[in-house]
Parts: sequence; structure tokens; C-alpha cells
Amino acid sequence: MNDKINIKESPIYKILPMIYICIVILIIFTFILTIYLSYKITPAINITKYDLDNNTIQFYIDDINIKGNALSIFGWAFKIGEDIKLYKSHYVLYDEMEDKYIKLNTKMVIRPEVAEKLEINNDIKHCGMHSMVDIKNFDKNHTYKLYILYENNNNKLLKNTDKEIKFK
Repeated sequence: MNDKINIKESPIYKILPMIYICIVILIIFTFILTIYLSYKITPAINITKYDLDNNTIQFYIDDINIKGNALSIFGWAFKIGEDIKLYKSHYVLYDEMEDKYIKLNTKMVIRPEVAEKLEINNDIKHCGMHSMVDIKNFDKNHTYKLYILYENNNNKLLKNTDKEIKFK
């Protein structure tokens, strides 16, 4: 007996292309959603639960760049004498005219060269920070002061970087 099965006549063979298309659409949607969520601005925050830093935070802003409708901020920050075990730092823009602090979505960047250059023995390789936001939601007539919200290792510190950003 010759009981060969014709796979092309199988119901699964007809459904398989639809499954592939759905998977591709899901991957594209996830990618777009990830970009959107990293680009949006979070609402104003209440800073009363944070202490202004008294020089325990060491930081450096490598680059502030406005290109098209995007603001990009690169830099690093760490607390002197402390390993970074739990990363939770953000850039914050302070709008003095409206008296509000706007926390930006900020991603951690591994920066092992910082400890090497500064000759620090603490584990601070997770001190790098990068934020990229759409500037359409910012008032072009306002000047924003750049702060670092340092919550690594359960700290609650707000550090003024003495940098200002003006959108044109």
C-alpha cells in the first residue's frame, strides 16, 4: 500500500502562512512600541521626596544634542564611594517658568572606562546614562535646567548639572 500524505492538502499548510504573517506583524508592532515608549516624555514629578545633592554625586555630561525634533543627552553619574548595584537614574528638565520638573526616560549605558580614567575601585560600570526625547512637547520660549535624579541603590538625590537647554 502506498499511503503517502500530501502535505500541501493538509489544513495546517494553509494556516502556516497566516501564522508567519501574524508573527512578523507582532515583531514590527513591538519594535515600534519600544521606540515610542523610549521617546515620550513622562509627566512632571514631585521633587519634595528627594534631597538636593551635597556633592556626593560625581557626574559628567558628554553630549547634549538637538537634531530635528529629538533631544539626546549622554553622560554618567555615580555616588562617591558606592558600587552601583541597582540602576535607577534619570535626567530631569526643570522648567523654571512653570516651576515643574520633567523626568525623561533614561536608559543605562555600561561605561567601564569611567572607573578606569578616574582610578576608582568601586563597581560603577553601570553609571552611563542616555536619554532621547521628542522636543515637540517643550515650550520653545522656556529655558530648561538639566538635573540628574539619582535613585541608584535606593538613594533619593537630585543633582543640578548647571547645564541649560533652550529649544529653538
